Amino acid sequence: MILTLNLPPDLEDRLRHEAERRGLTASALAMELLDHQLDHHLLPSRVPAQKVIDLLQSWLDEGEAQEERETFTFHVQASWDPETSVWVATSEDVPGLSTEATSLEALTEKLRVMGPELLKANQLLSDDREIALRLTSIKAGEWPESFWRAFEGMPEDFERPPKVR
Repeated sequence: MILTLNLPPDLEDRLRHEAERRGLTASALAMELLDHQLDHHLLPSRVPAQKVIDLLQSWLDEGEAQEERETFTFHVQASWDPETSVWVATSEDVPGLSTEATSLEALTEKLRVMGPELLKANQLLSDDREIALRLTSIKAGEWPESFWRAFEGMPEDFERPPKVR
């Protein structure tokens, strides 16, 4: 069946935007939305065009509201300080975040509390958004040998990264 809808320009733009966000064509998204809605709400077989347009508009509105509530992922970098034997964490995403712990597990637990608190204190996060932590850690001695071989033959005054063993 071929179905032609005359959509207002603003609704057409919103449909196209949502389709691009999902990696679909506008017609594929419209078909997916109709199929989903029919499966879940069993629309009568004869629905006035304005009701279909209103329905499509409500789906787009729901999608935008969901997009606003999507998860906020904050990135944290942790590096091992061999002098003090602690992991030190900082983040460009979370102003004021600087903490340390003796293990990555303990550091992660601290970050799960501190990160959201600092994001809210800096007014970078609303209360209804979910939060995820992405922790990247590096300990100098954990670099593969191929990394260290890259420094062979360098001049003596070349500053090499510290190698912890």
